[in-house]
Amino acid sequence: PRTTAAVADTARAALIGADSTIVRTRESAEACPAGDLTCVTATETTLQPPSVVAAVARNARTMGLVFASTWREWSEAGGGLSERITAMPVPLRPTFLALMLGALTAVGLLGWIRSRLDDYLRGRIPEPKLAAGDSVDDAFERRVLRMCAAAVFAATVVSVIAGRLLWPPPTGDPTQLLWLLIPFATLAGATVVMFFTLVLLPGGIGWSRRSRSLTSAFYAVVSWGFYMMLAIAIAPLVIFAMRDQPFGAGIGAIGSLVVTRLLAARASGSGKRFTLSPGVLRIVLGIFVFLLIALGTLFFAALVARYTDSWGGALALGIGGLALLTLLGVVVDHNKLGPQYFYRDRLAETYLFSELPDATSRLRVFRDAMEMPLDALHGEPRNRDSAWRNTAPYHLISAAINLAGSRDLTRKDRKSGYWLFSKLYCGSVHTGFRRTSAWRGGRTRVATAVSISGAAASSAIGRETFFAQAFATVLFNIRLGSWVENPARAMSERGTERGIFWPWYLIREVGMNTTESARLVNLSDGGHTGDNLGIYPLLQRRCKVIIACDAERDPKLSFGSFTEALRHAYIDMGIDVDIDLTMIRADPATGLSRSHCAVGRIHYPDRPDQASFLIYIKNSLMGDEPEPVLNYRITCPDFPHESTADQFFDDAQFESYRALGHHIAEHTFGPWLRGAAFATARGHYSPTPRANA
Repeated sequence: PRTTAAVADTARAALIGADSTIVRTRESAEACPAGDLTCVTATETTLQPPSVVAAVARNARTMGLVFASTWREWSEAGGGLSERITAMPVPLRPTFLALMLGALTAVGLLGWIRSRLDDYLRGRIPEPKLAAGDSVDDAFERRVLRMCAAAVFAATVVSVIAGRLLWPPPTGDPTQLLWLLIPFATLAGATVVMFFTLVLLPGGIGWSRRSRSLTSAFYAVVSWGFYMMLAIAIAPLVIFAMRDQPFGAGIGAIGSLVVTRLLAARASGSGKRFTLSPGVLRIVLGIFVFLLIALGTLFFAALVARYTDSWGGALALGIGGLALLTLLGVVVDHNKLGPQYFYRDRLAETYLFSELPDATSRLRVFRDAMEMPLDALHGEPRNRDSAWRNTAPYHLISAAINLAGSRDLTRKDRKSGYWLFSKLYCGSVHTGFRRTSAWRGGRTRVATAVSISGAAASSAIGRETFFAQAFATVLFNIRLGSWVENPARAMSERGTERGIFWPWYLIREVGMNTTESARLVNLSDGGHTGDNLGIYPLLQRRCKVIIACDAERDPKLSFGSFTEALRHAYIDMGIDVDIDLTMIRADPATGLSRSHCAVGRIHYPDRPDQASFLIYIKNSLMGDEPEPVLNYRITCPDFPHESTADQFFDDAQFESYRALGHHIAEHTFGPWLRGAAFATARGHYSPTPRANA
């Protein structure tokens, strides 16, 4: 191997070469007559600077050459760990110091966050000064996160200054390029600590919603700084590459960015977006997964061959890797590793937590149901052993149990089944049901059930599951679904997914081997069953009146989810629904419907004399909506079927959908609510008012 001095000479030559320009000489013989050997050929020489891409690539190779050579020289040195650290080359010492300082800062801040949160929950911290519209919780969390961000920034500055003072680099030495990595290394050390903290965070207080929310937010701050430091490290390479370019090149680049931003800011008149068909998406994902597996296999094969030049070394590496995999596979909770808990907390804060302004317009907590147990939904009975009584509707939360690997031939096409969360029981017909108060030790929360029911992005997505999609979503950790205890097993009452070798279930996700017979079952969005309305479980229960509100994106008004649910109900249970959707279908010329709803008759084969009805309400337009709604339709032609990928609603969009929903409900039920029949039904079915105690 070459010495550091030789590497420095090579790198310096590369940097000098970057200053030179490309000389192109063009000969011109137009003025010379044919056959005249005495005529002098005219030459034209032009100087052309290298392209920005070529210059950046050259600078990056130079930086990589310096780092790789310095690292190789250190890694091939003999001795133990302490000797290696002592003999570390000078260019690597500031980077190592930055890594350690970032990691220690993250560890200290995690302890500080836990302490501050404990003091806050016990009322030891004085209430901060609040502005109008602010809340105590938000003010506390912002203050904690600002302190954490300031501490990480201070650690980055200290690592740069300390490294500069302890190991000043010689002037003109290309190893100075490694100083660009010091802020990046500081954030890298903190990011690694934060990642493993979230993965290995213990239960109890350590995995409470508040500590999880603060820790995740701090991890987001550190990750954002990590990528910012990477961009800052790359910026000097780009600036250095631009020095030979004409002045107009820089102005043109800036101008193109400004023009592009202005064009992108204009609203699209057509409202059309570039989308890939499912078939093309499968092909693209398949090619990507194939290349990734092939390149990954070659990379790890080369890595093993590099460090295992004997059977003993290969065996030691294999045993060590297997031991580490086993340890992490049991300790690390696969559910916590995904974004499902982050999604759960955000849904809970939105729908199960409310604040009201006090006399000074500052927000105070009005209701906090984010940790409400599922078996306490609608309130708990006075006696746990008594019959369940509640005047509120019995709430069913529908999800999909993924069965892509099931041996049940009726699941081979759908690859899923129906799963229900409720106050009294949880489970499916494929696994059986358990009492909610006993299943998973009674620890299932309403927020958990709702987040699983809405887990649209997952490795297993029912009938749409295929290998490339499952592999890619697991690789990039896009897994909002969750593995839960199988109600078919008695041990599902003992706790929540304890003592699991999680890599086995990760392999199940990748290999589409989700079944109903394993200890854990995989759950995801209820729409993955094909029924995105949730009417199938109601038909199972032989309900007399079912109101189905269909608000899914359906620009062609093809009623895909609704008709799929009816098809499943007829195939599985012989239940037929006689309904005519002609009035809801849009007129080809105007795009308007003649009605927002349709009423169908349900025919249960085992209850032929029961009068049962299905009221179907569809997200549609008739032309009699309020003017603000019609105006929004003109500006956004996709309304009311805009893509659900847009999660950032502005005021006009949110209000238009709210007003349309109110109008559709009034159109559907208004005439009946104003009649005598509703007054009679309300008097008969409404709960009797209790006398004041």
